[in-house]
This record gives sequence, C-alpha cells and structure tokens, in this order.
Amino acid sequence: MIFEGNNIRKESSDDFILIHSAVPSEMVEQLEFSKEDYEQYNFVEEDMLPGDFVENNNREVKEMNRLLFSITNLPLRVKLDGHYWNISGEEQSLNIQFMDV
Repeated sequence: MIFEGNNIRKESSDDFILIHSAVPSEMVEQLEFSKEDYEQYNFVEEDMLPGDFVENNNREVKEMNRLLFSITNLPLRVKLDGHYWNISGEEQSLNIQFMDV
C-alpha cells in the first residue's frame, strides 16, 4: 500500500487511540485493557532498542530508546502524551509514532 503526502496527518487526542507501531514508553499515559480482548494483551512488551549509533559502520550504540509494542499484528489502545501520525489509505487508516521523538 502506497500513501500519498496529503493522506498523512499529524494528530493528537486526549482520548484512547489505536496505535499500530511501537511507541516510546514515556509518551504512553495509559494503556487500556479490555476483558474481552484479554488474550491479545499477553503480547504487549516493553524493551530497549538502539536509537542511534556512534558513527556509520560502527555498531557501538550511542543512544537507546525504551519502546512499548505488540508482538502481534494487533494495535495497542493507548492514551498518548503528544502527537502521532495518521496515515489514511483507501482500505484502512493507521496511527503510528516514530521511535525517536
């Protein structure tokens, strides 16, 4: 699926949203867990991932990012402190956040 520039919007919300990507942990104000969806939340993880390296061709890590993500193809329902990006296509809409904000 290819997205055109006019279908990418910077948004924010005070309500819960579905996020389809990893999100920096410090941006997550609250996770919503539904009893009906209990099985899917066994796949929520938080981990440290490399955010930057010292230089090109050098694998020494300069900075780490603490991220919250689902290890399945299911989005997380979160309240975010900050903005996110909405990408709209013909068949679906995705809410994403970049690892380094």
